[in-house]
Amino acid sequence: MQKVNALYIFGAGGAGREILWLARQTLSSDVKMTFVVDKPEFLTSDINGVPVVLLSTIATEASAAYAISVGSPTLRELACHRLETLGLQPMTLLHPRAEVSDSSHIEDGCLICASTVVSVNTRIARHVYINVGTTISHDVCIGEFSTLCPGVTVCGNVHIGNGAFIGAGATIINGTPSEPLVIGDKATVAAGACVTKSVPSGAVFGGVPAVRLK
Repeated sequence: MQKVNALYIFGAGGAGREILWLARQTLSSDVKMTFVVDKPEFLTSDINGVPVVLLSTIATEASAAYAISVGSPTLRELACHRLETLGLQPMTLLHPRAEVSDSSHIEDGCLICASTVVSVNTRIARHVYINVGTTISHDVCIGEFSTLCPGVTVCGNVHIGNGAFIGAGATIINGTPSEPLVIGDKATVAAGACVTKSVPSGAVFGGVPAVRLK
């Protein structure tokens, strides 16, 4: 676990409150937590006992980290670049009630929420947001800045590209070791979809079985 004395949570909406809960379950009570927003109209009074400040007012400090509580992969990547220019380090948060195999590999800045299962020989790239109740089976690779919404099931031998968005309750059926099922970069899988074949980069798939919508 990273040693930090302050955590800035970018985004102060519903996802922000959930990441605050995740951080409180994961980090020491000594860590000072602050919500960060990038526009004055998003400023508000304290949320769940945590102050909200403008990004432009943050001063670089030693042992400070950030977590990005934004569902959009594109916006999360933009926020990452802005926060790292301030000298902050990405925080990886793994809920104590998540089950993660010791043969998995998880990179910096990932947010893994409660009741998630990450099975064997998986690779999760930086800044992936895995929401509550998600199951990731064996030999899955997930690219950076991707989002998996609550209740997603990813079966074995699936490769999810960079910046993909997988909607709540979606199921991605397994590929094979020689022919993994691939969800392309910046692809979107709609909530409740059942994906049985590869999804091209940038495409939107939905339905049961999933078909191309855009």
